[in-house]
Amino acid sequence: MLRTLAAALALGALATSVAAAPASRSRGPQGPDMIHATLGYVYFNKPGADLATHNRDMIACRRLATRGAPGGVDTTMYYSQGLAAGAIASASAANIAAGYEQQRAQLCMVARGWRVVVLEETPGIRLKKLKPAEFQARMAELVGAAEPEGRIAASFRNQAAMGASVKYGLADWVDQTSLSARVSTAGGLPEGEPLRIEPPMADETAGGRPEIALPAAPPADEALVVVRLTGNAKSHGGHAIVFERDDGAALFAIALPRKGKGVVEKSAAYSVPAGRWRIARFLDEGAGVYKGPRQSFDFCLGAPGVEVKAGDVLDLGSFDLSGQLGPDMAAGAGRAVLAGQPDLASAVRPAAWTNGTIGVCRGHFHYALELPGAPFAEGYDGARLAGPTAAAAAPAP
Repeated sequence: MLRTLAAALALGALATSVAAAPASRSRGPQGPDMIHATLGYVYFNKPGADLATHNRDMIACRRLATRGAPGGVDTTMYYSQGLAAGAIASASAANIAAGYEQQRAQLCMVARGWRVVVLEETPGIRLKKLKPAEFQARMAELVGAAEPEGRIAASFRNQAAMGASVKYGLADWVDQTSLSARVSTAGGLPEGEPLRIEPPMADETAGGRPEIALPAAPPADEALVVVRLTGNAKSHGGHAIVFERDDGAALFAIALPRKGKGVVEKSAAYSVPAGRWRIARFLDEGAGVYKGPRQSFDFCLGAPGVEVKAGDVLDLGSFDLSGQLGPDMAAGAGRAVLAGQPDLASAVRPAAWTNGTIGVCRGHFHYALELPGAPFAEGYDGARLAGPTAAAAAPAP
């Protein structure tokens, strides 16, 4: 009897640890939560969509979500870092990994224009108990309904551009597999996979272009780009924005100082090859509120892009990681950086950003980012707040 009671208490303590361990490490600034999957009887809804479209997106997003941790590290081992050793750590890490994968799929679906809907417990249980054919028929009604049954728990609000949103940390446990995951085909992807997926990167800044001292004149065979980054030292110290050319052959990163008080900033210039450049990802160096392994938010599902030509002197703008991202093109980041070089300062022009460029998915979490007021690339079918479509189609990625 005592042995049974002790075992029950031990299991209860383990369950408590599994549920509670990540929570204390996951919370950052108060704002939209981007790292925890929605709990309950969850499905995804897009008005007018059919079940085949839903399943195609869901399968692709689940494939993206289950690639493992950055650098090819085993997901469970990755999330064991910082946890106590032994059975509790192993169970907690496995539980966190499940939550991590479900949230990655959720972010992907939302970025592709789907809403997260939660059914009440009674209809949720009833739906799960249906026979397979009846379950599929009912889900076909739910996923495309203009007024979905249940509570809309999440949708695209350009959360990544909000400085207060929680973007980094350990995912929590999930109580069950989503209804959308249950209804989607468990086999291979249908033809026409909507996502470009590559193995996670061990170092998202490897091979990046270095910051340069200003030349006397614009480079003839490359472009000179300048950018400014600001943010609160406590919450965003060490955080970076990675800019990448569409083909992935070139990149550069600008990071805030790791240490400081109050608002910190960084301005820099880079020499880059011509092509279309994108805001590829946000990178956390574990120097702010979140102290865990390096993580990144990848905007492969929709990102602002800009055409760069050889000989250009381009002001990419001033980005605020702690407030509304921007960019603030009126801040004159380019003019400030180039103040000591009159020829460059007179040649600088502001970047003409276009939303909705699609890239290769390499990072940790995957989402979309929108710059307010910028047009969208023609053919972009992902989530958006608002904005016109660009007059000319963007070059193929």
